[in-house]
Amino acid sequence: MELVNILTLQQSQSAYHTVSGLFSYHYNVTCNPPSLIMNKHKPCNFDFYLPAIPDAPSTPEVTAVTRESIALAWKEPKSDGGSHVFGYHLQMKDRNSIMWQLVNKTVIRSTHYKVTNINAGLIYEFKVAAENAAGLSV
Repeated sequence: MELVNILTLQQSQSAYHTVSGLFSYHYNVTCNPPSLIMNKHKPCNFDFYLPAIPDAPSTPEVTAVTRESIALAWKEPKSDGGSHVFGYHLQMKDRNSIMWQLVNKTVIRSTHYKVTNINAGLIYEFKVAAENAAGLSV
């Protein structure tokens, strides 16, 4: 494992460092606080884990259809990326369109949803993404 020193701080300083475009990594933070005896420095380590985005859920399946609605269900992602999946985002489009539109205004907390803004006679396609602390599945 390669260790990289990103920055060095003096006592009472704080810093923020953003690392983007990563998936799952293990980080180690080392500090050297002064000890109470002779003002010597003792190392201390803090390990923390940054979660990855979750796997995609299964493809949504139609469970019921009426003139006004389509009920859909899907399975949770196989991997949550190390962080609890707190919801889903559902998109739909007319089969003849290239534009996907978000169905839900707030995150969907379950693995099923009833879509009501449909037009009879059209064929729709649906896709769903899972969201955790790291972001949306691909």
